[in-house]
Amino acid sequence: MLQLIFKCSLVVFLLGILYRIIKIRRRISLRCELYPIPNSTRAILSIFLLNRKKMSLQQKHWLGTFLFHLGIFIHELWLILILLKLLLLFPQIYLILGASGLSLMLIFGLYLLIRKLRKPIRYYVPFEDYFILSLVLFISATGLLALFEVDALHSSQVMLSLFSFSEMPELGFFEALHIFSFSLLLLILPFTRITHYIAVFFAHFLLWDKRNAEELEPKLSKILKNYKVKWEAEHLDPELSWKEEIKIFETRI
Repeated sequence: MLQLIFKCSLVVFLLGILYRIIKIRRRISLRCELYPIPNSTRAILSIFLLNRKKMSLQQKHWLGTFLFHLGIFIHELWLILILLKLLLLFPQIYLILGASGLSLMLIFGLYLLIRKLRKPIRYYVPFEDYFILSLVLFISATGLLALFEVDALHSSQVMLSLFSFSEMPELGFFEALHIFSFSLLLLILPFTRITHYIAVFFAHFLLWDKRNAEELEPKLSKILKNYKVKWEAEHLDPELSWKEEIKIFETRI
């Protein structure tokens, strides 16, 4: 049963990510806060690994966020190595690598949750963020407990059975909880804000669209004429279209 749940969640996850990629790729954005454009591998890695924007804007909380995401990357690497059976060659690394990633996720995920619950930040954090972060904490905790419940060989057999149709070995209690909660995360992830990282690879399409100008012109005209601004500000009127807002702005400068 757990095999089926995981496989269904994985299919939904992949289809959801594909939908988000197609949607982002087709979008014509009028927003300009996506700078700097990640037009190189180095720039993309700095966003993924170092979170440069938070480093410059929230230096006090950058380290906690960085270590939390580092834990996620280590955990993903750990899963890949298990799937490739490489950790079977080094059982000691299996424990060290797995414990490191899950511990970073648990410790600094808890730090981020506490920070989001404090005033005044909590008034601006949607329920979705609390739910996802709590789920990640549960996954981390059950993963750590499962780490000492089974060995590398057993983990590899379970991983292979999840991605194939082979019979799944008998699971430990915490191992089953870990797989179930991870399946739940996969199921809902494409429909949350957490998939914002996908936009990194397509930001240059949003700002410097290379499609034919004749193709874009009618679409841009439609957006400017018919679409209204979706956020409030003193200098904006939510009842006006983009084109009307621009005309008013031009009279002020």
